[in-house]
Amino acid sequence: MIVVKAKKIKKRQVGRLTTDDEEWPATSFGKYSSRIALSENIEFEKIKAEVKDGVLYITIPKASTISNIIEIDVQ
Repeated sequence: MIVVKAKKIKKRQVGRLTTDDEEWPATSFGKYSSRIALSENIEFEKIKAEVKDGVLYITIPKASTISNIIEIDVQ
């Protein structure tokens, strides 16, 4: 399971008015939390997260699946 949390703290700003067209005005504050279930074929140690231009990108690589074929003699 991967948990993503974000928090925006209210800051005091002087001389700035917010406009109605802003999705998340500078004077707003709040919390965000999300849980995403992951499958078992994930390389957990190689998970990366980065923020670019205000967007969170999470890279979750799948483990390479190598199928082992086992021969069983039936008597």
